[in-house]
Amino acid sequence: MISPLVLYIQKAASLENTKPNTLNMISVYTYQELQYRISVMKSLNCYLRQAPLTKDGNLIKGHYKNLVSFLEHMASERTFKESADTETQKKRETARKSLIDVIADGLGRFAKPEEPEDYKKHVTSLICTVVPVWMQYRDAFFHIDKEI
Repeated sequence: MISPLVLYIQKAASLENTKPNTLNMISVYTYQELQYRISVMKSLNCYLRQAPLTKDGNLIKGHYKNLVSFLEHMASERTFKESADTETQKKRETARKSLIDVIADGLGRFAKPEEPEDYKKHVTSLICTVVPVWMQYRDAFFHIDKEI
C-alpha cells in the first residue's frame, strides 16, 4: 500500500507536469492543498527522526514543547470560513473536535520514560494516531480524491 505522503507527492507531481494555462482554479487549489499536506507530513517525519533517545527530561522538554505546538497548530491552521451548508459545517466541526481530542488524549499519555527509547516510541505512536485523523479533518474542508 502506498503511504499518503507518497501518494500526495505523486499527485502534486502530476499537477506540476501539466501544460501551462491548462489548470482550472480547483486544480490550482488542489495543488496548494497537496503542498500543504506534504509539508506537514514531512515536518512530522522530522519530529519522529529527531525524537531524543534518552530518559533525560531536560533533553526531551524542548522537543516535546515544539511537537505540542506543532500538533495544536495543525487543528487551527488553513481553515475556511463557515460553510453555508449546515451539514458541511457540522462535518468540519466534528472533524476538528476529533482531531483536538486525539491530540489531547495522546499528549495526556506522555509519562516519564523508563528506557531511553520510550519517548521516541510514544512520539511515533502519537503521530501515527494523529495523522489519519488530521487527514480526515483536512478532507472535511477539501477532499483531494474528489478533485483529482
